[in-house]
Amino acid sequence: MLIFKGGLTMAEPQQIRIEMTDDAAELHRRVFPHIARYAESPADFEPATHGVISNHLAWCEKCRDEFNKHNDRGR
Repeated sequence: MLIFKGGLTMAEPQQIRIEMTDDAAELHRRVFPHIARYAESPADFEPATHGVISNHLAWCEKCRDEFNKHNDRGR
């Protein structure tokens, strides 16, 4: 399980718990911090928000390669 800490403001911290396999958890540990760094604001970054991830993967070759490697193993 991964726990992401964050929120709209520092006064309103939130934790998001995501259940996933160890392999997927490792992928997210490597990639999500990089995606979060490029979000326009903390409110824009929600680990479960597909659009933020897709937008980042559209231009970030490093993260896109990590996701592709992970998806290829699952086939």
